[in-house]
Amino acid sequence: MNFCPIKAQRCAVGQGNYVYIVECPSDKYVLRLNEEKDAYKDTVYWLERLEDLEIPVPKVLAKGHMETFEYILLTY
Repeated sequence: MNFCPIKAQRCAVGQGNYVYIVECPSDKYVLRLNEEKDAYKDTVYWLERLEDLEIPVPKVLAKGHMETFEYILLTY
């Protein structure tokens, strides 16, 4: 994955989340941030299960924590 952002725009959605659309030269991504510990544990679990069933859902590209935030990076 060549993650080289050229633009990021915050979405006005997400209760308790900061959600951004991140544009790179060749693709777009969704970045979600939350200050709650393990905020995306269930999200990652279900997205991966649904993907295994070949249901079209965003692909989890990265997940983890940085400073006070949990994050998840998804395909757009």
